[in-house]
Amino acid sequence: MVDYNISLIVTYRPDTKERIKNLEFFRDYYTRVLPNCEIILMETTDTVFNKCKLYNKGFHRAKHNIVCFIDSDIFISEDSIATAYSHAQNSSNIVVGYSGDAIYMSYKFKNTLQNGFTYQDLIRDIQPFNTLRVGITTDMYWVGHTHSVGGCLMMNRECFKDINGFNPNFKNWGYEDDEIVRRSHQLGKNVIRLKKSQNNMLIHLPHIDNNEPKSNHSFYEQNRKIVEMVRGMSAAELADYTKTWTL
Repeated sequence: MVDYNISLIVTYRPDTKERIKNLEFFRDYYTRVLPNCEIILMETTDTVFNKCKLYNKGFHRAKHNIVCFIDSDIFISEDSIATAYSHAQNSSNIVVGYSGDAIYMSYKFKNTLQNGFTYQDLIRDIQPFNTLRVGITTDMYWVGHTHSVGGCLMMNRECFKDINGFNPNFKNWGYEDDEIVRRSHQLGKNVIRLKKSQNNMLIHLPHIDNNEPKSNHSFYEQNRKIVEMVRGMSAAELADYTKTWTL
């Protein structure tokens, strides 16, 4: 149990029964490991999902100085939370709340999960972290990324205001996490990813009711172009760009 004051800001669309179940697991886990946290659920039924706008609105509801923007199907360890929380005290830091190793659990695994589970329960079937490679697959999980930045970002309120929050020009899934991390770095923030270890992995529960690719939507290419634009900007240009939206 980590006794810290953190506002967990979660965007959520209850579009599948599996996503609803994941949120139940999310609430059960984080209210136990972070008893002083607040969970701010930004729910929408909009057809076009704008995670960034919802995150920015959720930020204004947060009562704690440390804010964590996290997906409702994402689980990180108490060790990861403690380390990220420490780094996030500094307003120069934006913290990826895990090592970059993103492990996607299968429905076979999820069907074994019950309320009261621990992080060790989540990783019990996962091979040693130093042997992970993208694409490794078992009946319990597959390795989606080893250098991911998405799903869990932590920082303090001053830092979030400095970068003017998330970019609301992103629509539906794709690239919004890459953009805020890249933009923060180019604006002079330290982007911190936790060291590689078995306790610093990100665990993702499944929620898709069909096999349609997440990139199969009309805004995906537009989202990619926004990231490419940001990568080509100077710090001064980025500072002006962030003024084009209101936090």
